[in-house]
Amino acid sequence: MFTSNTSHAPSDPDDVIVTIFTGTCVGIIIVLNLILNSLTLVVLHRMRQINPITRLFLSSMTVTDLCTIGYFTPAFASTILNEWPFSDQVCTGVAFISICTSILYYTHLPLVNFERFIAVTRPFKYLTVLSVFRARATVVCIWCIAIFFTVLRGMLPHKIAYHPHLHTCILGSETGLDIVGVIYTTLLFFLPIVISVYFFVRLYCVAVYHARQIDTHERQVNGGIDRDSEMKISVTFFIMTVSLILCTTPKTIVYFYDFSTGEELNAWYVSFAVILSALNTILNVFIYYWRTAAFRKTLKDMFCQ
Repeated sequence: MFTSNTSHAPSDPDDVIVTIFTGTCVGIIIVLNLILNSLTLVVLHRMRQINPITRLFLSSMTVTDLCTIGYFTPAFASTILNEWPFSDQVCTGVAFISICTSILYYTHLPLVNFERFIAVTRPFKYLTVLSVFRARATVVCIWCIAIFFTVLRGMLPHKIAYHPHLHTCILGSETGLDIVGVIYTTLLFFLPIVISVYFFVRLYCVAVYHARQIDTHERQVNGGIDRDSEMKISVTFFIMTVSLILCTTPKTIVYFYDFSTGEELNAWYVSFAVILSALNTILNVFIYYWRTAAFRKTLKDMFCQ
């Protein structure tokens, strides 16, 4: 059941400050999301120093970040106006974009960590197991799976309502505790995180072993793949995984606390959770720049031409 044009006006001056601060931060992040992630797609297209499979996965994750604009832009307007100013259909669309992009974020995690695991531990079989064609097919499957489960979630009993604390629309249960939502969260969010951590731990152990057993020259030529470089990319993906968890956990706490108690958390904490969630959409760009010399070089070459 949709709560139409629900108003949540600030009750004191401190709430006004929180609203202005949150709206300003989210608005700036939305603009940066559009600019930085669009630029990242161009850089990834021109960057040839890393293998095309890794580049493909990074591009898919960047497109996912761009898709969140469809979620955060209405939330930005709602934050500024302290009410939902759009139609019921837009509210429904925002709720489904939120589910779809969340699934995409967390299904990419085990995929990229598996790709890193094969690149570092099975360099001779890497191009056989993970060809460019298979990588493209896998990315298409991930997007189809995300859309399928989003539509399936919409076909199950649910209600779509405006969440006045987070200034956005969410999909929940009609009967209180959202059992389906809990199952979705476990299977599509928490499980991929566990799998990703498992692959990275295995990868790290293997990398340490090879560092002790193989000299520098062999690492450079083994299977045509530089294990040091591949391991660095693997650590980069792990940093991205950790940043995603840290940025989305506070907002998840807000959801669960609100559903379980019906009470509102501290306004500044909610603001912190919303801003962190939005910040996650541009954080990967800075991680690429920090961790990848090829990304920095390609970006500089683009602006120096």
